[in-house]
Amino acid sequence: MDRLGASLSVACALHCALQPLLLLALPFLGLSFLLNEQAETIFLICSALLASFSLVQGHQHHGRSTAFPVLALSLALIIASRLPGLSHMEMILAVTGALGIASAHGINMYLHRQFHQIPQTPKPIETIAELNSAQLPLENFSKQEALSI
Repeated sequence: MDRLGASLSVACALHCALQPLLLLALPFLGLSFLLNEQAETIFLICSALLASFSLVQGHQHHGRSTAFPVLALSLALIIASRLPGLSHMEMILAVTGALGIASAHGINMYLHRQFHQIPQTPKPIETIAELNSAQLPLENFSKQEALSI
């Protein structure tokens, strides 16, 4: 899911960065609906929902919240790009926000891979009963020596 989200975010960044050229080319290609303000808003909402869902699932899996601040800042940049008072900075804010969302997906994928590369530490044995029932390699020790360790 992170790969899809990152790909869509990069596509969004390219769309924002190339919008002056797209204004000319898309109508000739029959894709002028991509320049519609409502279509962009729907795309942004879907992108934000996908990123949020993906990061929450990742957090439940690997337990790290490193990507959340990146996502929050990126969404704030995209929201700021839509404000009327910042229309002169719309392109830079939107492109930076979209690349930030792609980065949040990348961080989440990295944390997922890192989680699976680190061997999980076993639960420590806390009682004598657990020690007696534990399957320990005792080839080099007698049972009395193992219990005294």
